Amino acid sequence: MSKKTQNAAPAFSKHQLMESKQFLNQEKDVLKAILQEDKQYTKEQAVELLTTFLKKEVM
Repeated sequence: MSKKTQNAAPAFSKHQLMESKQFLNQEKDVLKAILQEDKQYTKEQAVELLTTFLKKEVM
């Protein structure tokens, strides 16, 4: 018997993540620039995108 339901993490819009108290104001500024309006992100995806962006080498 296959597993049909998965424990999927909830996804949020850019606006919902901007209103969240999970992120600092500085982190929200970066997320505002890198997240797309028409996509949904889990908290883990948002943190991963934020971390990747902040670790980029400055040219």
